[in-house]
Amino acid sequence: MTAPTTIERSGPAIRATLAECSSDECAEFETDFREAALQASRTFDLAPLDAVRENLT
Repeated sequence: MTAPTTIERSGPAIRATLAECSSDECAEFETDFREAALQASRTFDLAPLDAVRENLT
């Protein structure tokens, strides 16, 4: 039996993991996250950032 793995879903943790595994996906995540952060700063709605974090599969 193996222990469950917990994966942190914060922006920095996601970026660090992608940087280790796939530079292309890391760059895409950075672009998407920055665009979502800009939108969130204009609207005061964090939903765009949440969507970027949750849409990783």
